[in-house]
Amino acid sequence: MKTSTQINNKEFITRVVQQVKDNKVIPGYICQSGQNSGNVESDPSAAITNLYQMVFSNNTKLSGPLMMGLENEDILSKIIADLVFQPVIFSIGKLRIMVHMIGISECENWHWAGPGYTASLAYGKDNLLYLQGFDRDRYYIEIYTAKGLLMNTVYGKNPNDVWKNLPVLRNYNRMQLYALEEGLVNELLQHAQN
Repeated sequence: MKTSTQINNKEFITRVVQQVKDNKVIPGYICQSGQNSGNVESDPSAAITNLYQMVFSNNTKLSGPLMMGLENEDILSKIIADLVFQPVIFSIGKLRIMVHMIGISECENWHWAGPGYTASLAYGKDNLLYLQGFDRDRYYIEIYTAKGLLMNTVYGKNPNDVWKNLPVLRNYNRMQLYALEEGLVNELLQHAQN
């Protein structure tokens, strides 16, 4: 996604990008104006403000979402017009699990989920984020700190295999933790296959 806005007769283009550091979970934002380009920032306000301050040599602070037009219903409608999937959040006991993306495969044992599928849950006193997914032929869990830093990645051949390597959530069905037994997720996976 990219947006353009005019500020003091200069065009500022802000793009949403994937973070390049140890964090694939949180999006990054980068702003450009003419030949000037800022760094990847963790929020749009920092991206726009830092570049604006560099271009105009001042200390003005700007609202990134406002500058990107995210308060405008027409812009929001255009952003979501082509979405075929929106993240889904549901609860299993005291856990809240979010399915971020749907990816499909030919594997019935995986409930047809495949590369690209990701689900996450936050757990523990340190509020660690467990990002679960698939690559070509195995399951994985990436564990992130509350600050978004990647701590560890664990791999396995199925949900039980990957979760057994972790000392948490042992009393939960592993397919449930991956959200693969959730009815709505199954419907979305079946729809994606058609």
